[in-house]
Amino acid sequence: MKFLTRREFMVAGGALGTAMVVPVNVFAGSGSKASVEAAIQKVTGGAPIKEGGPILLKVDKLVENGAIVPVTLVTKKGSDIVRMALVVDGNPVPLIFSVGVDPALSGATTISTRIKMKQTSIVRAFASDSEGNVYMSSQSVTITIGGCG
Repeated sequence: MKFLTRREFMVAGGALGTAMVVPVNVFAGSGSKASVEAAIQKVTGGAPIKEGGPILLKVDKLVENGAIVPVTLVTKKGSDIVRMALVVDGNPVPLIFSVGVDPALSGATTISTRIKMKQTSIVRAFASDSEGNVYMSSQSVTITIGGCG
């Protein structure tokens, strides 16, 4: 069994410390208008966005604690939705989730979750159908206590 010298231990610890700091710098520019537009581009694939349609976003307009924000996305029965996504403009990483929906279900799909919000911002729900149409529902949410650090 070989033991590390003090010098080898310090070098390994420094490398580990550097690896732990790098991800913080990767997201340093996030939450900007460019990162929100990139998240929306990723979700829509560049397709034109139609307001409303078969997607409904349920979120309170005023939330006390940004660490626990209940959000529900609902699609209308009979809609041919294959993908749903959620984007929060003011978060360090705007794309909260993007999930595929089985079109064979062809019923009303409901996704409920709790998210973290850093600050008051717009929450956007997206739904894409099998024909490539993209629908959006949005709501401005006021946060009194931030939840993302």
